[in-house]
Amino acid sequence: MPGRRFLRRLARPLSRRLFPGAAIMGYHRVADLDWDPLGLAVGTRNFRSQLSLLSRFREIVSLSDLIRRQQAGEPIDKCVVLTFDDGYSDFLDQALPILAEAEVPGTVFVTTGFTGGTFWWEQVAGMLAPGTRGRSQLVIDTGSGETLAFDDIEGPAAAAQAIRTICHHLRGGDPDRVSSVVSQIRDWAGRDDDDRVTGRPLTADQIGALGGESLAEIGAHTVSHGCLGDMDIAAQRIEVERSRIELERISGGPVAGFSYPNGSYSPETPGIVKRAGFRYACASTEGTYRASGDCFLIPRLWVSDIGDQAFEQWLSSWIRVRD
Repeated sequence: MPGRRFLRRLARPLSRRLFPGAAIMGYHRVADLDWDPLGLAVGTRNFRSQLSLLSRFREIVSLSDLIRRQQAGEPIDKCVVLTFDDGYSDFLDQALPILAEAEVPGTVFVTTGFTGGTFWWEQVAGMLAPGTRGRSQLVIDTGSGETLAFDDIEGPAAAAQAIRTICHHLRGGDPDRVSSVVSQIRDWAGRDDDDRVTGRPLTADQIGALGGESLAEIGAHTVSHGCLGDMDIAAQRIEVERSRIELERISGGPVAGFSYPNGSYSPETPGIVKRAGFRYACASTEGTYRASGDCFLIPRLWVSDIGDQAFEQWLSSWIRVRD
């Protein structure tokens, strides 16, 4: 019997015609990398190609404008929104200049706890990058009763798999577990390898600069990038409320949008986000956003590092790109 994913793929062409919706594109980084073990980056050439195609067949609008149109009862099915999670500095250095060339807006969701520091997952990737010289076997106590062991991770494929496995185990963002695992990898590698970190968070000054950019909207992405769905109500409130307060202080303007890290939320989370003063929130579930959609559970389409015909073919499985 066909699986659910297969059946959903078969149903997409009919669904996109009968129930059209806006396409909220999900990105993390725009950067030209030789090695991207976590698959978070779209290269600058492909990003330009994607914007060119999207602009030909849809209107690229800001997330706030999309929600305004929806709430005013205006059509949104011809709209596209560009969102960027985590708050990498290359949003300012790489993505924003390309957005300016195309004269289209984008929304960046910033994780405030890393401002001016280093994302722990980028630290892990940097210390395990090809060419790292550690002992032959890397053994990690994850702090959750499970031990991870990796043999011969010198090659790119094996190193990438190890990085993805470690980051999956740490996705909850618990600071003690993260610190312990990063320390164990550092001891194994014999050095920090900070110069191998390819992606850094926005600094406070950079966030302040974005606050004055007409094409950039700033949204919140919690403090720690932890899984809200695994936290109790009090912890969720702290993560949500503090991220908004801190971002508004740094940027000098209101912060209306939120994004759930790791796509994780509990039944109570959207209400917590709404009561914290946010007006809408993006989830990580894949799909288009219809006029009847919940603006605190906005689905997205996660974009890969592809361009030209490959991107058009992928996009056409979700929305009509040629009328």
